[in-house]
Amino acid sequence: MPHRALPLTFRFDDTHNLLTLARAGESAAIIGLSGVGKSNFFTHVANPAVQRHHLGSTAENLLLVCINCHYAADFTSRSLYSLILEQLEAIPQLTAEQRQAVQQHHETLLSTGDDKLRAQRYFKLAIRTILADTQFQLAFFFDQFQDVYQQADSRFFAHLRGLRDEYKYRLCYFIFSRYLPDTLEDPDREEFGELFLSHTYGLKPYNLDDAATQLHRFSRRYQFPAPTSELIAQIHYLTGGHNGMLRAVYMAIAPQEEQLPAEVNEAVAKLLTYPPIAAEVHKIWYSLTYAEQLVIHHIVRQQTTGEPLNAAVVHQMQLKGLLANTANPPLVNIPLLAHLASQQEFSQELVAFDPQTQRVSILGRSAPPFTPIELRIFQMLYDRAGELISSQEICQTVWNDLGADSALKTNIRRLRKKIEPDPTTPRFLLTQHGLGYQLNLE
Repeated sequence: MPHRALPLTFRFDDTHNLLTLARAGESAAIIGLSGVGKSNFFTHVANPAVQRHHLGSTAENLLLVCINCHYAADFTSRSLYSLILEQLEAIPQLTAEQRQAVQQHHETLLSTGDDKLRAQRYFKLAIRTILADTQFQLAFFFDQFQDVYQQADSRFFAHLRGLRDEYKYRLCYFIFSRYLPDTLEDPDREEFGELFLSHTYGLKPYNLDDAATQLHRFSRRYQFPAPTSELIAQIHYLTGGHNGMLRAVYMAIAPQEEQLPAEVNEAVAKLLTYPPIAAEVHKIWYSLTYAEQLVIHHIVRQQTTGEPLNAAVVHQMQLKGLLANTANPPLVNIPLLAHLASQQEFSQELVAFDPQTQRVSILGRSAPPFTPIELRIFQMLYDRAGELISSQEICQTVWNDLGADSALKTNIRRLRKKIEPDPTTPRFLLTQHGLGYQLNLE
């Protein structure tokens, strides 16, 4: 087994399901919490020994290409094609001749400037180099996909969909993000999004065995005493198996071999006195949408006797393993996060914007961070709150393009997911169909 390789049992069901789909040429969307351990999962799935264990001899023809969209220079089609080809060139199964051909198409693509048609052409030629006259199957894994889906040219997605249709069951896509893909009015994005309708999964926090694997890895790496089975079970319960919190808790208590109180509330209170643990819990909290924060707040405050919880939001949170599937009302699976949620209060100010920190708060609670485009749109609406602003004016101000209406609709949908308790019935960010948008602060 390669150095630091995870055991074959690690995330066994997730790994088997994903690799089986890839072999069948089916695409899938995977959502998960911030810090849930996607990098470990990527590394594990990309291990040839893992692929052979799950797929047998058919694994030899499966090329898994992992693309972290955070490394894109920008979200132009040329930059995204380049990022994909850069990772494709590194696939070990390619022959020297295939690798050289892909590199040549890549270099030519980089010289196309603003010619989108030529960039698309050379990307397609590079893919054809891999799939024509071979038995290979290509599976592209896109991590941190939400910003690309929001900001990239819609024709980029139309081209990806077209390639998949040309090489049906030999080319597929897996998108990893914090949220389910939006249902968009943009036909190009919508056709791409249809690829994921049949297969949407959640990457949940670790089960007890996988959490034990991670804690033992930490102990070996930092030469701490091996954690006992009792400590592993306690840390797993308090963190819900969340990778980032597992690490933060273990690194806080392992050096001094501290014991945690047996009583849950006492243990939570003690752990939150450690700044790295508190920071990790806050990081997760602020990565949630307002609607998700509201659901947790209502559950931990036992305020579910009035209006019913948003069923779509609850379903998404259950997919991500944030809420249990077995209780009604559902239970929060992460006691540390539940404690933080119980301390949150709503203020009387509905929507607030701090221009210095560029943070937005809704009813006194921070919204997830906005992208630069989202922030420009929001600030424009906030500065003229209560005023109906035409779509054309927003497009001209933000993109300097009166024809950017589809991009505007995409960003408005994303903003609603971040600030609205129920994005399907907006309370703050209102649409006057055919006219424009208005931010309601009353």
